[in-house]
This record gives sequence, structure tokens and C-alpha cells, in this order.
Amino acid sequence: MRPGDGGARATPISAVSDRLGVKDVVVGVAIDNRYKAYPLEALRKAKSAVNDTLAGRRITLHHDAASGATVVTDATGNEIPSLVAYWFAWYAFHPDTEIFAAQVGADLIGKQ
Repeated sequence: MRPGDGGARATPISAVSDRLGVKDVVVGVAIDNRYKAYPLEALRKAKSAVNDTLAGRRITLHHDAASGATVVTDATGNEIPSLVAYWFAWYAFHPDTEIFAAQVGADLIGKQ
């Protein structure tokens, strides 16, 4: 069986979470051993840069809908490393992760 075809996983995963869909795509950010997952769908719905705080630092996620790229910067404009991954993969390595959620108009984007 191939991964993703609904069959057994090729590699067992010990940490699992149903807070997001297994194959929901997230942008993962790690700062000072604090972790946060930003659902790609939430970044798309935001339609502009997303400002947030992680480990006491202000960060901004710039998502470009045309290219699908997301760049994360700190308050001074320096790029912060990030990783695009499926939720199950991000969570397997960072089970204590937070998940981004914000109110945009009447809609909640992301998940608590």
C-alpha cells in the first residue's frame, strides 16, 4: 500500500491528534522550543498578512495565494524558518504544538 491511499501507514506514528484533519496542510513555526501550526486554509482565508505572537515574539505570516508560498518574518522583518507539512507529520514531531485561530469578520479561521 502507498501512503495516502487509505491503507496502512508505511511508518507507524506514535503521536496522533484529531484537532485537524490528518492531511490538512500546515505551516509550522518553532521559536525557543515553542511550536505553532498555521493551517494553510486559515492563511488563505485571511487574504492578508497574519500577525501573531509565538514564544513572546511578534511574527507575521505572508501568504502569497498565486504561488502558494508562505514566508514568516519577525518584527524587524527577518525571516524565521518555517516548514510546510501535513498535520499528522508536524504533530508527530511537535505534540505540544499550538494551532493558530483568529476571527476574520464573522468567520473563525484556524482551530483552537
